[in-house]
Amino acid sequence: PHTDEYAMGVMALVGMALRKSGLEPEAAPHPDLVTKLAAMKLDKTYSVGLYAMYLRSLSLKKHLDRIKECADFLIKTQAPDGLWGYPDGRSDLSNAQVALLGLRAALDVGIEIPEKTWRRSLDYLVDGAEKDGGFNYVPTGASAQAVLTRNPSGTCPPPRPLSTDAKPPPRGRNRCSLLVKLNNTTSSLSDGF
Repeated sequence: PHTDEYAMGVMALVGMALRKSGLEPEAAPHPDLVTKLAAMKLDKTYSVGLYAMYLRSLSLKKHLDRIKECADFLIKTQAPDGLWGYPDGRSDLSNAQVALLGLRAALDVGIEIPEKTWRRSLDYLVDGAEKDGGFNYVPTGASAQAVLTRNPSGTCPPPRPLSTDAKPPPRGRNRCSLLVKLNNTTSSLSDGF
C-alpha cells in the first residue's frame, strides 16, 4: 500500500534480494536501480537505511559518497531518545533497527559514525528494556531526557568495521557487553545482505 511513498526502500530491498540470490553488481537491473535511486531524495529512515545497505552490497568502494549521504541523513534524524522514526516524528524500534543497519553498512565501508550516535541508541536499548528483556515497539516510560542522562560517561567503544577475528561478546548485562552484542548483531544482519 505504501510502495510509491517508500519507492526508494522497495527498490533497495529488491536490489538486495537480487544480490543475495547471486546476481553480480554489474548485471542488470543493478545499474538502472543505482541510477534511479541516486536521483531520489533521502527522506525516510527505512528507505535510507535499506539504500545504504544495498549500496554496500554492491561494492565496498564504489558508492562511498552516496553511502556517506545516507549516514549523514541517519545521524541527523536520530531522535533525542536514541531511536529513529517516521517523517511524523514517531520513533519506534523497527525504524531504529533499519537505521542502525544502514549506519553499520556505512561503517563497513570506512565511514566514521559518531560515538554519540551509537551511545544514544545503546542507552535507549539498555534503559528501555522491560524486566523480561523485551521491548515496547514504541518508547514508553522514562522521558527521553532521563534516558539520555543515565550513565552519560560510559567507556564502551563504538561498533567496529567487520573483521574475521571478531570475539564473542562477554557475558553479563552491562553497557559494554550490550554494545558488543549490538556490534555482532548488526554485523551478522548486514552480512546477510
